[in-house]
Amino acid sequence: MGGAGIVTPPRPDGGGGAPPGPPPLTKGPPPDWNCGATCFRDTIVPPNAIDGFGGPETMTGKPVIAYPLDQSMHPNNVGDITIQWRRANTTQTVFRIEVRGTTTYTFYVPCQTPMGGLPEECLYHPHEGDWRDITYNLHGTEADLVVSAQAGTNVANSAPVHLRFTSADVAGRLYY
Repeated sequence: MGGAGIVTPPRPDGGGGAPPGPPPLTKGPPPDWNCGATCFRDTIVPPNAIDGFGGPETMTGKPVIAYPLDQSMHPNNVGDITIQWRRANTTQTVFRIEVRGTTTYTFYVPCQTPMGGLPEECLYHPHEGDWRDITYNLHGTEADLVVSAQAGTNVANSAPVHLRFTSADVAGRLYY
């Protein structure tokens, strides 16, 4: 070939046909749902605490979500996430975390304060299988994450955080 031509590097798979399609969609480890098909109750949370989230919404005492960030994108093959929020006061001890998409996924969890953190700071690290189940089933779609707290006989809901889920696995490694 004479002159400055375009050189096509060999394909990593050694094939000569069309390039490979999109990365695969993997589900990951099995989920840990224990209070319904898309519901998880942490063993620290008493079973009857779930009933406390049936009351009317109140405009006071709302949790504030710190992470994940609003409008963030979540790869469907990364099952490691820590949900972080601030509670309005330390009397709020049980929370409902909902991922509201084409299906709603619900977690009933305690406030776990990070070591050295303020008493109002809470975090929850879902089981990898649960988060991977969410990202797998909601791949290519969007959802809202809401944290709710019991406030007497009422329920205080955070402002929603809008999440997006990739339509295919993310290849390579993630560095933070």
